[in-house]
Amino acid sequence: MSPGANLEIGVGGDLGGELGLPKGAPFGRWLQALKAEVRSLDPLGTIDFIEGIGDAEQARIASAEGMPYRQFTDLYVVGGNREGRTEDAVATLTRNLATAATMGTIESLNMQVWGVGEEPSDEALCTFYHQAEPLARAQGITLFTETHVDRFTYDPRRLLRIHKRLLAESSGAYGLRVGADFSHYVHQLGNPTTPNWAAIRSGELILDPFNPANIVTTGIIDAGLVGYGHLRCAVPNDRARDHGSIQYPLRDPASDPHQPWRGELACGGTWDEARTRPWREFYRQVFAYQLAHPQRRVARFSSEFIGWNDHCDYRIEGYGNLHQNLAVVAWAQGLKRQLLGARTSAAIG
Repeated sequence: MSPGANLEIGVGGDLGGELGLPKGAPFGRWLQALKAEVRSLDPLGTIDFIEGIGDAEQARIASAEGMPYRQFTDLYVVGGNREGRTEDAVATLTRNLATAATMGTIESLNMQVWGVGEEPSDEALCTFYHQAEPLARAQGITLFTETHVDRFTYDPRRLLRIHKRLLAESSGAYGLRVGADFSHYVHQLGNPTTPNWAAIRSGELILDPFNPANIVTTGIIDAGLVGYGHLRCAVPNDRARDHGSIQYPLRDPASDPHQPWRGELACGGTWDEARTRPWREFYRQVFAYQLAHPQRRVARFSSEFIGWNDHCDYRIEGYGNLHQNLAVVAWAQGLKRQLLGARTSAAIG
């Protein structure tokens, strides 16, 4: 495997926008326009894959363009009847495995497993995973569990508790594989409106990526649990969830050639690159770990800027999500090259 081949950067999230194409342009031309836009931000930038769901013909076209569909995300509710999802998580998984088979290029499913506080119970969660693993393995699909608000993973302590229990109950055959969306941890820093605030304030729960004792680095990243991820920036802030607290532009919205925007951001004032550094540090750590272990299976990370009014946890301003999604792909590709270059220099030195 060539250096860096075990880390791929793809595109997902809200990709609405014409990119200068005529309305209703063929799917292949749209994919070509996405790639051209990334190259305009970074001449060496590429799109390795797409996160999302398409039909079999779209999957064929995407593969021909060199950016195949590889994974997609859904909500899984153990027992059903939460957040409008009536079906049980096993039924959701069965349905999504069938979709993956139809598309033909999907290798992973990312699961947002509902959980608030201690619900569902540890036993119920583990029972689901013990059912899910053999179903997915029979089809050659790898399961990941996303770090996300209103999911049991929102508190990384519970994530690790379930992981350890699964390892014990499966005799080491599997634990949790983490789909890292660390915006859901970064936005909790300094935020008294989150349910984990008491533990964060007391120092019981350390989430700051620049603190070497933080649980995300020591318990999740350095333990090798991350093999998938979403790239949507967030910053430490004190906003309530319905005030855009879990998304912040990675790139100055005024630089968007298609939908330039200037003004105050809900997460505090005009855009400030310095505020993005905790989020960027988490992904620097994840990428560095992956690249330092070339024997690991391919880890894939895709852009995921989303939301406009109906998703108030995320974007509530008028800047363009399309530009942010492509900018984060270019940034991640650049970070990967930077880390590979540092490793090469260290080896020569």
